[in-house]
Amino acid sequence: MTSLAIPTPVDIDTEFARIVDELTRRGLLGGGLGAAALLGLAGCGSSGSGSRQPSSPAPTTRTLQSAYGPAHLPADPQRVVAVDNSPLATCLDVGLTPIGTLSPADTSLAPSYEWAIPTLKTIGTTQVDPELVIALEPDLVIGSRFYIDNALYAKLSSVVPTYVPDLPRVAPPWQDVADAFANAVNRADRLTRVKEAYTSRFTGLATRYEEVFAKHTWESIYTYDSGWGREVPKGTGNGALDDLGVLAALGAKIPNATGTVDSNGGNWKTESLENLDVLADADVILCLRDIDPHVSRLASWRNLPAVKAGHVYSSSYLIANSYSIASAFLDLVETICRALEGQD
Repeated sequence: MTSLAIPTPVDIDTEFARIVDELTRRGLLGGGLGAAALLGLAGCGSSGSGSRQPSSPAPTTRTLQSAYGPAHLPADPQRVVAVDNSPLATCLDVGLTPIGTLSPADTSLAPSYEWAIPTLKTIGTTQVDPELVIALEPDLVIGSRFYIDNALYAKLSSVVPTYVPDLPRVAPPWQDVADAFANAVNRADRLTRVKEAYTSRFTGLATRYEEVFAKHTWESIYTYDSGWGREVPKGTGNGALDDLGVLAALGAKIPNATGTVDSNGGNWKTESLENLDVLADADVILCLRDIDPHVSRLASWRNLPAVKAGHVYSSSYLIANSYSIASAFLDLVETICRALEGQD
């Protein structure tokens, strides 16, 4: 996949406005609606006459229902630890840069946000280290149930406000995840603007490439040295092929993949290298990250029609967990559709 230049924003508010504007322009909104119209004008108050009534002080805390009971959160958090990638990406989507996350060097963010990775402090590698979290002196900790269980929640929440959405532990709908974390940091209004721009672009792509989606079959896989895995669409998953993931909702041809998915509850089925021929009907093969060299050297892989046609695309954005990741995947989808349209 072609490497993209990564912008270095002056500040997060500027970057937020740029992302919304970019999504809006790609969505082909009519009437010249740009970022200024989406974001509104700040400070436009009334200049009416007469004395003003004293206003009540804004509340400093909010109470939300979390997976482990009521959570009392700051109304305007500034030092947020986003435990995993989902809250991290959503915080950046709504203009808030977290101070720490799990294994920052291994995190996957949209290209527009990769500048943030060096600024993040580590709170562990695969598991959260509570001492590292507390040492950062956050005013809020947010994370998914997959990473914060009841015991860890009890330990963290006894020291710092902590929020875990009351959603399924594995593969919750990414749109619900984004809503929950944006609400947790009290910036749901900003996410609404991002959602509107994303939806506009999504609709534009579905219309523009309707014939391409209807004609070509897409597969989504991952590979390793002794095997590979195939996405089995379930209609409710966050993988690239599923309705929530993106492609099925765009109208793309999806294979009738069947079988028992992996025990972790996701929507991937482990396959043996002897079964690579099940990909023979695919016009496009998407691979989660790079193709393993052992797989790419196999004749059964090299002889696949999609491989011969040059329509194998590696990406870390095949599992949606935020609007920015889903948008980055739309970038790839648009690139592929242009290539397919050119050969038809």
